[in-house]
Amino acid sequence: MHATRWDYSRAKSSYHFDPARDEDAAPPFRILGHVKEDLAGELERLMKTEEATGQTFTNRLKLNAGSDAAPYTREMDLEELRYRGLPADYCFFHNLPAQRSELFRRVAAGFGMERCGAAVHIQHPGQTFPYHIDELPALKGNDPAHWLDRNPDAAARFEIQIFDWQPGHVWAYGNTYWKQWRTGEVAFHAWRHVPHGTANISRSLRATLQVTGFVTERTRRIIENGL
Repeated sequence: MHATRWDYSRAKSSYHFDPARDEDAAPPFRILGHVKEDLAGELERLMKTEEATGQTFTNRLKLNAGSDAAPYTREMDLEELRYRGLPADYCFFHNLPAQRSELFRRVAAGFGMERCGAAVHIQHPGQTFPYHIDELPALKGNDPAHWLDRNPDAAARFEIQIFDWQPGHVWAYGNTYWKQWRTGEVAFHAWRHVPHGTANISRSLRATLQVTGFVTERTRRIIENGL
């Protein structure tokens, strides 16, 4: 039985988890290019009309989907928070409904994915989302035997920066960092394997458009060749 979310996800990852390995020359993520849209202006417009929702581990439903083999439970999340010394209602970031924006919907559709979902994550100064490995519950629920865990390349997640990078905007992948991005820059990593985390210790918002879905041939070409 896994004690925490980290234990549960790490057990399914092929990442080396060696903190002494230097990954700066060959980072475990790739920059695919830039989206040439006014993402910052669109987010500023959206923030005037939509209310952002604070995101915590415990306000996301984690239900066991038909198996007791290795259920991903709320208790795992609570134990993870206890281990990190964080309260149960700790807010990692705020979420805005990307589907309310025609521009964000169009950007997400450009990756050609099926069952595509998009979300705007806003991290205020002082907020942090500690290291974790993605589970993609919107695509596979909480089924520990889901076929996506055996064929993770069938799904993909893209991260698109909405604002230019500022000192104090922190985005870690494995043993290295994504930094000094410009608005519209797109990053890709292997969601099933690469640990990552974010923090905002700057004096400005850090915001990302996250796009997730099932891969098509069009998506695969973007992953292989860039935008």
